[in-house]
Amino acid sequence: MTCVDSSGGASLSIHPTMESMMSLRVHFSLQVADLDRSAAFYTALFGEAPDKRRTDYVRFMPSKTPILLSLIPGGQGIGSGDVEHFGLRYDTPAQVADAVARLGERITQRDTSTRCCYATQDKAWLSDPDGHSWEIYAVTDENAEMDNLRGDQKCCG
Repeated sequence: MTCVDSSGGASLSIHPTMESMMSLRVHFSLQVADLDRSAAFYTALFGEAPDKRRTDYVRFMPSKTPILLSLIPGGQGIGSGDVEHFGLRYDTPAQVADAVARLGERITQRDTSTRCCYATQDKAWLSDPDGHSWEIYAVTDENAEMDNLRGDQKCCG
């Protein structure tokens, strides 16, 4: 939506543009056991090659995902940190389906209508070469009630 002042002068857009929304990125830096394997995994996950690559550093700054991910050699794999999982939230289930098709055999679990974190989601799970879990998902009902979880179950994991 654009507003124009009454004198016919300057206009002002009151909706943020994709460009302005992409000026803020969440940054993660992960130590990884195998830089090449991890770079290949994240290239498939984001659907884009890294924007910077050195012998001891790989950086992803995907054009359609507001994230900056740095990979640094030296990780010991799963269990070396306190991260539960990472995720990419898409706008629609069709986008999730496209990502699932692109990622192919890397997908370890697919749920097309699951309740998690008080929402109904279309999602898939995969793990990077160091064992970090990633979910890719779209919310189809933001206010779903949770099913009763058993004592050994947890939400979103």
